[in-house]
Amino acid sequence: MLFRSAASHYRQIQAQAQLEQMTAAVKLQVREAYLNLVTARQRVDVSRQAQSQADESLRILQNRYEEGLATITDLLQVETAHTSAQKNYLNALFDYRLSYAALELATGELAPDSAAVTH
Repeated sequence: MLFRSAASHYRQIQAQAQLEQMTAAVKLQVREAYLNLVTARQRVDVSRQAQSQADESLRILQNRYEEGLATITDLLQVETAHTSAQKNYLNALFDYRLSYAALELATGELAPDSAAVTH
């Protein structure tokens, strides 16, 4: 009887330790997901600014090209940079949405009708 009591007590202590370990792991997962979301949001902001600058650079160089002050090579380089800025912005948006979904998953809120999935 004493042996059963000690074994039961040991299982209870072991279960409590496992619960604490899982709780800490979930908290860490949620924190990492949140920090990834914040970082992704910053990338969206930065890439939006870069895209805006690329738009302006393209506009200016197109005007210069039309006036004969820039070469076709100059124009193609700026168009390539513009396309790259657009791609980076779209990638940043995708990463943000993915990070948002990961945060909802970590907090147990991800659902088929979730904003992370439907928007």
